[in-house]
Amino acid sequence: MNLIDSIIRNQSLLLTDFFLLQRRGNIMSQPRKELYLNVIDELMRCPNGEEPNVLDQHLDLIDEGFVSMLLQVSTMLTHEGNNDGAQFLVFIARQLAHQLGLYPKLSTSKTPAQ
Repeated sequence: MNLIDSIIRNQSLLLTDFFLLQRRGNIMSQPRKELYLNVIDELMRCPNGEEPNVLDQHLDLIDEGFVSMLLQVSTMLTHEGNNDGAQFLVFIARQLAHQLGLYPKLSTSKTPAQ
C-alpha cells in the first residue's frame, strides 16, 4: 500500500470514528472545548511516553467529547499536512474510545450458511 492509499484509508477510518461519536448527539460547551484543546496541546508537546501522565492529570475531561475533539483536530492536522500528528491523535482517540466503551460491540459468532 502506498502513502496516498494509506492516508485515504486512515481518513476513511477517522471519518467513520467521528460519525459514530456524532450520532450519539454529543454537544459540548465552548469552555469545555477550550479545555479539550489545551489537553490536546499538552499531548502534542509532551515527551514520548508521557501521554498517559498527561491524560491522568485530566481524567475529568476524558469523555466522548474529548475523543470527538481529538478526531476533529486530527482532521485539521491532516489538512495542514501534519500526518504524523494526525495519526498520533487518532491512535489516542481509538484507545480512549475503546476504554470508554464508545465502540459498538460486534458479534463474532458465525451463523451457519443456509
